[in-house]
Amino acid sequence: MSDLGKLHYYLGVEFERNREACIITMNKRSYIQEVLKQFDMEDCKLVRILFDVNSKMLKLPDEKYVNV
Repeated sequence: MSDLGKLHYYLGVEFERNREACIITMNKRSYIQEVLKQFDMEDCKLVRILFDVNSKMLKLPDEKYVNV
């Protein structure tokens, strides 16, 4: 095993580290750009989707997914 330095990109995920704030940010910006390019949607407009951070997500029983 060898030290390859700071982690910037691994398995399609980009990593950014802020030592002062003790924060590590992960994103898939490059992957998303590749998918948009593949489907010729690089110039599409950005849309924000509002999501209530206090909402709870529930798991439906498996039978709800049959023949959907």
